[in-house]
Amino acid sequence: MTVYRKSFPEGTVLLVHRLIEESKDPHVLKRAQAIYCRAAFDLPVEQIAGVTGLAVSTIRRLHSEFLRFGMEIFDLSGRGGRRRQIMTPEEEVAFLQPFIEVGNAGGLLEVGKIHEALCERTGRLIHRSVTYKLLHRHDWRKIVPRPRHPRADPEAQSSFKKTGRTS
Repeated sequence: MTVYRKSFPEGTVLLVHRLIEESKDPHVLKRAQAIYCRAAFDLPVEQIAGVTGLAVSTIRRLHSEFLRFGMEIFDLSGRGGRRRQIMTPEEEVAFLQPFIEVGNAGGLLEVGKIHEALCERTGRLIHRSVTYKLLHRHDWRKIVPRPRHPRADPEAQSSFKKTGRTS
């Protein structure tokens, strides 16, 4: 048995067991399992790593964080986010609304015009890829077929018609 220097507070087993039963996030579940294995069974870190699939260093870090911060280590809501956004999602919808109305009326929408309006709205020159990403976030796509193949050769087509099997 591994001898840990500090033990977890009273009631840890019940709290973490309840969290394991209710958790839907796999990251929270693995964290809870790492704490539960030590609190309930006093397993060594290497065995906990084998059970949870986490690295030994991660298990040690989780144990240390749990002793310092308690149940707060299971709150992973601070991860991710749009930290460099130009507009909020609601502002993006409001910005695209006039273009949606033109498109629904059967008008042809050009990315260049949307890009110019976006630059004007933000007050600075932005890269065209930002506009394309904005349109992609709101499920816009090009649905117009091209009028002809770029490598189409009308002479080759007409000669094929004249030398086909049926002629």
